[in-house]
Amino acid sequence: MRFHRFLMIFLYSLTGIVVAWILYHGWDYYSLPLTERPHSDLHTDWKAGGFIGHALGIAGAILMSMLLLYIARKHFRFMQDWGNLRHWLDVHIWMGITGPILVIFHTTFKFGGIVAIAFWSMLAVALSGFLGRYVYLQIPRSLSGAAMSGEQLEQLDDELMGQIRDVHGVDEELIEKLHEDVVPVSKRKTGFAAIFTWIGQDVRLRLALSGLRGELKKRASLGNKEIKDIIDLVRRRTLLKRRMRFLQVSQKILHYWHVIHRPFAIVMFIILAIHIVVAALFGYTWIF
Repeated sequence: MRFHRFLMIFLYSLTGIVVAWILYHGWDYYSLPLTERPHSDLHTDWKAGGFIGHALGIAGAILMSMLLLYIARKHFRFMQDWGNLRHWLDVHIWMGITGPILVIFHTTFKFGGIVAIAFWSMLAVALSGFLGRYVYLQIPRSLSGAAMSGEQLEQLDDELMGQIRDVHGVDEELIEKLHEDVVPVSKRKTGFAAIFTWIGQDVRLRLALSGLRGELKKRASLGNKEIKDIIDLVRRRTLLKRRMRFLQVSQKILHYWHVIHRPFAIVMFIILAIHIVVAALFGYTWIF
């Protein structure tokens, strides 16, 4: 888990560094009017078919093609034990963000014709990917990434509550009240409206945990480590109870999300393949 966290920090930092490098060295070119770019000394390297511009397109296309690895990990039986599915999703999303960014720089911000269709499809895939991950996280899963059964959820809920009770000085009624304040049973939403409910509950949870932290600090019997552990356990159990209550809604939203996400992804990959084939046929190679 810690390695994965460091890996994601490294990957997103790498994306930031690359984007900063591109903007630093290429801004003078990108900021020029389209009619003046061919006359710039930077045109040879930074145009879509130039040394740098073409390299950005190749790198972006590779990352976008590697998005299919996550699909393979989900559906191919021989890959079922290849790591945590949620970790695969995190890397999948990173590639789905970084690949399009590199492709946008490759196009030098010129969108027209089939490129415009590809661009908006790519943007729809990236934005819907954010939404999909949020909905995906609302479905409780085991360490392997598989959805948990009702019995497993009840067992996990009992385990978390047991760990909270084991901490001396914790008021169980206070914890239960916090859960109901954040996730009231009477205010369930259905359909995509539930997403806004979850976002509101996430905000309320942050505020409630901040208040709980202040309440716990008043108790001399609890040290900083114990308070931190309690806050983490309460956060995990509150989110678990929310996900248990909205389980069927989450599964239904995720189903409909795939109906939206997949067509844009298919269009994007088709146009990407056409672009690569046409570029190769016309002799637009990178080095050779």
